Amino acid sequence: MGERFIKTGSVFYIQKEDLDDIQKDDIIRLKGLYNVKIENIGEFVTGSYSGEELISDSSKIQWTTDDYLSMDIFVAQMLFDDEKFNDKSLDKISGYAEKSLSDISNGEIIQIERFGFDRIEKQKD
Repeated sequence: MGERFIKTGSVFYIQKEDLDDIQKDDIIRLKGLYNVKIENIGEFVTGSYSGEELISDSSKIQWTTDDYLSMDIFVAQMLFDDEKFNDKSLDKISGYAEKSLSDISNGEIIQIERFGFDRIEKQKD
Protein backbone atom coordinates (compact mmCIF):
# COMPACT_ATOMS: atom_id res chain seq x y z
CA MET A 1 0.00 0.00 0.00
CA GLY A 2 3.02 2.26 0.09
CA GLU A 3 4.50 4.45 2.74
CA ARG A 4 5.03 8.11 3.38
CA PHE A 5 7.30 10.16 5.58
CA ILE A 6 5.97 12.97 7.75
CA LYS A 7 8.26 15.25 9.70
CA THR A 8 6.90 15.62 13.21
CA GLY A 9 7.72 17.95 16.05
CA SER A 10 6.13 18.57 19.41
CA VAL A 11 2.78 19.94 18.16
CA PHE A 12 -0.07 17.77 16.87
CA TYR A 13 -3.61 18.67 15.87
CA ILE A 14 -6.46 16.24 16.53
CA GLN A 15 -10.19 16.39 15.97
CA LYS A 16 -12.22 18.12 18.69
CA GLU A 17 -14.57 15.14 18.99
CA ASP A 18 -11.56 12.97 19.87
CA LEU A 19 -10.38 15.52 22.40
CA ASP A 20 -13.79 15.45 24.12
CA ASP A 21 -13.24 11.75 24.94
CA ILE A 22 -9.73 12.18 26.39
CA GLN A 23 -8.97 12.59 30.09
CA LYS A 24 -5.82 13.31 32.07
CA ASP A 25 -3.58 10.23 32.43
CA ASP A 26 -5.18 8.47 29.42
CA ILE A 27 -2.79 6.88 26.97
CA ILE A 28 -3.82 7.52 23.38
CA ARG A 29 -2.35 6.27 20.12
CA LEU A 30 -1.46 8.81 17.46
CA LYS A 31 -2.46 6.53 14.61
CA GLY A 32 0.52 5.18 12.71
CA LEU A 33 2.99 6.92 15.02
CA TYR A 34 3.22 6.20 18.75
CA ASN A 35 1.47 6.39 22.14
CA VAL A 36 1.07 9.56 24.18
CA LYS A 37 0.20 9.84 27.88
CA ILE A 38 -2.06 12.85 28.46
CA GLU A 39 -0.58 15.04 31.19
CA ASN A 40 -2.76 18.14 31.15
CA ILE A 41 -5.99 19.27 29.51
CA GLY A 42 -6.57 23.00 29.40
CA GLU A 43 -6.31 25.63 26.69
CA PHE A 44 -3.78 23.22 25.16
CA VAL A 45 -3.43 19.49 25.76
CA THR A 46 0.02 18.34 26.78
CA GLY A 47 1.34 14.83 26.79
CA SER A 48 4.50 12.79 26.72
CA TYR A 49 5.82 9.95 24.61
CA SER A 50 4.61 6.64 26.02
CA GLY A 51 6.08 3.96 23.76
CA GLU A 52 5.29 2.37 20.43
CA GLU A 53 3.65 -0.91 21.43
CA LEU A 54 -0.01 -1.08 20.42
CA ILE A 55 -2.36 -0.97 23.41
CA SER A 56 -5.63 -2.67 22.44
CA ASP A 57 -7.99 -0.54 24.52
CA SER A 58 -6.38 2.86 23.85
CA SER A 59 -8.07 5.42 21.60
CA LYS A 60 -6.59 5.56 18.10
CA ILE A 61 -6.47 9.23 17.12
CA GLN A 62 -6.08 10.80 13.68
CA TRP A 63 -3.59 13.67 13.74
CA THR A 64 -1.61 16.12 11.68
CA THR A 65 1.39 18.27 12.49
CA ASP A 66 1.68 22.04 12.68
CA ASP A 67 2.75 21.90 9.03
CA TYR A 68 -0.80 21.29 7.82
CA LEU A 69 -3.03 22.14 4.88
CA SER A 70 -6.41 23.81 5.50
CA MET A 71 -9.07 21.78 3.73
CA ASP A 72 -12.82 21.78 3.19
CA ILE A 73 -14.73 18.56 2.65
CA PHE A 74 -18.25 18.66 1.26
CA VAL A 75 -20.57 15.86 2.36
CA ALA A 76 -23.86 15.30 0.54
CA GLN A 77 -26.97 14.68 2.61
CA MET A 78 -30.53 13.86 1.54
CA LEU A 79 -31.59 16.32 -1.20
CA PHE A 80 -35.24 16.16 -0.16
CA ASP A 81 -36.59 15.93 3.37
CA ASP A 82 -40.28 14.98 3.71
CA GLU A 83 -40.83 15.82 0.02
CA LYS A 84 -39.40 19.34 0.28
CA PHE A 85 -35.95 20.56 -0.69
CA ASN A 86 -33.41 20.16 2.10
CA ASP A 87 -31.39 23.41 2.08
CA LYS A 88 -28.85 21.67 4.35
CA SER A 89 -28.23 18.91 1.80
CA LEU A 90 -24.54 19.81 1.45
CA ASP A 91 -22.45 19.97 4.62
CA LYS A 92 -19.11 21.76 4.57
CA ILE A 93 -16.58 20.46 7.06
CA SER A 94 -13.41 22.51 7.49
CA GLY A 95 -10.25 21.22 9.07
CA TYR A 96 -6.58 20.40 8.73
CA ALA A 97 -4.94 17.71 6.62
CA GLU A 98 -1.45 16.48 5.92
CA LYS A 99 0.52 18.98 3.87
CA SER A 100 1.28 16.19 1.37
CA LEU A 101 -2.29 16.45 0.06
CA SER A 102 -1.22 19.61 -1.76
CA ASP A 103 0.75 17.30 -4.11
CA ILE A 104 -2.38 15.34 -5.13
CA SER A 105 -3.56 16.09 -8.68
CA ASN A 106 -6.82 17.92 -9.24
CA GLY A 107 -9.59 15.38 -9.85
CA GLU A 108 -7.71 12.49 -8.23
CA ILE A 109 -9.72 10.21 -5.95
CA ILE A 110 -8.15 9.37 -2.61
CA GLN A 111 -9.30 7.69 0.59
CA ILE A 112 -9.64 9.97 3.60
CA GLU A 113 -10.19 8.33 6.96
CA ARG A 114 -13.60 9.11 8.49
CA PHE A 115 -14.91 10.24 5.09
CA GLY A 116 -14.20 7.40 2.66
CA PHE A 117 -13.28 8.01 -0.95
CA ASP A 118 -13.10 11.65 -1.99
CA ARG A 119 -12.23 13.55 -5.14
CA ILE A 120 -9.74 16.37 -4.84
CA GLU A 121 -10.99 19.62 -6.33
CA LYS A 122 -8.46 22.41 -6.03
CA GLN A 123 -9.30 26.08 -6.15
CA LYS A 124 -7.51 28.02 -8.86
CA ASP A 125 -5.98 30.43 -6.37
